[in-house]
Amino acid sequence: PGLRRYIYIYILYYIYGIMAAGVDDRPLTADDIRAVTIATTCITDWSTMGIELGIPIHVINKSERDSRHITNDHQRNLLTIWLESGNASWAALVIALRSSLIAKGGQANKIAREHPSE
Repeated sequence: PGLRRYIYIYILYYIYGIMAAGVDDRPLTADDIRAVTIATTCITDWSTMGIELGIPIHVINKSERDSRHITNDHQRNLLTIWLESGNASWAALVIALRSSLIAKGGQANKIAREHPSE
């Protein structure tokens, strides 16, 4: 897990320069759950979004089972896991939203405007 996490963070920092330049990359915490939930109301496929946020597939599958396929519960579970991972930031969220699997560029642009880097 240590090497995998290092590689994941390295890749994110590389992508930040391309897809999230100028977006706040300070770590988010569980206290940010409300703001992140509001920012992601456009997402309908939370399993795919979980993958784009770097959550392991076995964790996503467990969340889906535990939430009994109730979308809001699945969303809350995955966002909480992501926020507690140490990899959560507005820039990382923008990258996930701009990915080809999620394709929510308009929402990503809105977040980028609302959360510029300092």
